[in-house]
Amino acid sequence: MSKIDYNYKEVELKNIINRNRKALFGFAALLIYAFHGWKAVFSDVPGLFEIENAIRKYGDVGVDIFLFLSGMGLVNSWKNCSSYKVFITRRFRRVLVPSVIASIVFVIVNLDDPMHAIKAITGFYYFTGRLNMYLWFGFTIVLLYLCFPFYYERFRKAKSQFLFTAAVILLWLIYIFLLKGHVNDWSYICLNRIPIFLIGIYAYHFVHAHEKLNPVLLYGVSGIMLTAGYCLAVRIKEGGLSLLLPHSYALLPYTMMAISLIILLSKLFTYIPHRILEFYGLFTFEFYCVQERIFQLLEDTFDSMPVIVDNLIVLAIATVCAYAVYLINISVRERIKEK
Repeated sequence: MSKIDYNYKEVELKNIINRNRKALFGFAALLIYAFHGWKAVFSDVPGLFEIENAIRKYGDVGVDIFLFLSGMGLVNSWKNCSSYKVFITRRFRRVLVPSVIASIVFVIVNLDDPMHAIKAITGFYYFTGRLNMYLWFGFTIVLLYLCFPFYYERFRKAKSQFLFTAAVILLWLIYIFLLKGHVNDWSYICLNRIPIFLIGIYAYHFVHAHEKLNPVLLYGVSGIMLTAGYCLAVRIKEGGLSLLLPHSYALLPYTMMAISLIILLSKLFTYIPHRILEFYGLFTFEFYCVQERIFQLLEDTFDSMPVIVDNLIVLAIATVCAYAVYLINISVRERIKEK
């Protein structure tokens, strides 16, 4: 086999990820939705039960997929911005309207306890470690937007981006280990996920520097990583295994799963239709913002129906509401001018 033929068959990872980016976001959004509120349908069906159960229990790995892809995407966004102000304006235009609408709805739903609502929407719970109370990912992504340009400029100037990334992650792990016992354990569902965001930033440079990759090695290693990451996550979540930090499944196991899923799905999407996933990829943040309130408001509404029907009705309502917020967001964003 000639060298030309060999190169032709190698994988252009950058291209297949970029081409399927929207579908990957949609896949992650639906994983998170299933984790938050999908009710078990196939409890008595061997095979399907195991698949459904894995998605419901470990669907929060979708957050890690988001963060990895966001890290990659922010590099490209920063390169196309003329200033920090323009970069932040663009990022805030993306999240402002969904956040405001979600806050208003949360206040209305919690009118009987206005102080609780205020603490939630202002970030008081988030910054005091009670991240499970309200939309922690929204606060996290805003903080990452604000910090990204400062981090990236130092990353870009480093002699070795790999060593720089590894050093920062190591320092971060030491830092959050020292925090243990001094902050709420719920803080670690966020703190443990910062490395996957940093890896995403590095991945942008890696895939551009290595445009051709051996497919056997790439997909073989990805398959092994996915299996090992999932098994380790099961040991931690269900087997009581501890890796020194609270919620440690969101550190190494989910990092392995997220990266391998992105690689494997990017390849898979070149062979199968994925328009539904691309549709959900349009409004992932809006979908995230509305779903918990939808679950809360419709918790027992359709219990008299078969579970699958209940699930599909709630999903349809959440989808319509999220898409409506997306359309409002698009309209408002067009009116916010960049200067």
